[in-house]
Parts: sequence; structure tokens; C-alpha cells
Amino acid sequence: MLVDSNTFGLNLTFQNGLRLSTPAEATNAVVLMGWSGFTGGAAVLTAWDYIRIQRPLHRNRILYWLMAIVLISVGEG
Repeated sequence: MLVDSNTFGLNLTFQNGLRLSTPAEATNAVVLMGWSGFTGGAAVLTAWDYIRIQRPLHRNRILYWLMAIVLISVGEG
């Protein structure tokens, strides 16, 4: 909603910086970068937790979260 309403003025910045032709393309680029950042951050934090924790029960639960993040990423991508 913030990107589409151009609250922070990101559309014009990205449209000029990435040489996109329409504001809709700039909106899509900002949304894609935001989605990728949040999904990648969640995957990195979950993988780091999986490596760090040694208890089998918690590692198993974290592994399910990793699989869910991968499936969501593939489905949304």
C-alpha cells in the first residue's frame, strides 16, 4: 500500500534510477525487492538458527520452517 500510493516518493526514484518506462513498473520493482528482502532475511535467520541449535526437537521444527519458506518462495516466484 505504501509503495502503490507513492508515500515515500520511491516510484519516481526507482523509475529514473532503473530507467523504467512507467510508474507501474517502478512499483513492481519496489515490491519485488521488498518481498525478496524479507523472504531472504527470514530464510537466512532460520538457517542460522538451524545451524546454531543442537537439540534435535528444535532442529526438526526449524527444518519445517525452512521447508515452508522454500515452498512459499517457489510458489510466489
